[in-house]
Amino acid sequence: MPYSDRMRSELAANVDRGDSDDRTLQTFVEKIWPCGSARSYDQGFNRVAWIMPFLALALGLLTTIFTGKTPLLALSVSVFSSMPAR
Repeated sequence: MPYSDRMRSELAANVDRGDSDDRTLQTFVEKIWPCGSARSYDQGFNRVAWIMPFLALALGLLTTIFTGKTPLLALSVSVFSSMPAR
């Protein structure tokens, strides 16, 4: 029996029992992903992992703007463009 057929039969059983949508979803989440619930995405390391790239980008932009330094990429392009051709 394919896995999707088993899931459909479990879903039908939950509906026949009168389980709420939230309870049915929680049952599937626990069965498929036993490490935690769907709500754990917004906790601990996951939150830091989503925020850090944006924070690093903002910090880099602010540093570039307020120090007046040329960004490394623009500096490397200007160095290579001023080199004589071989």
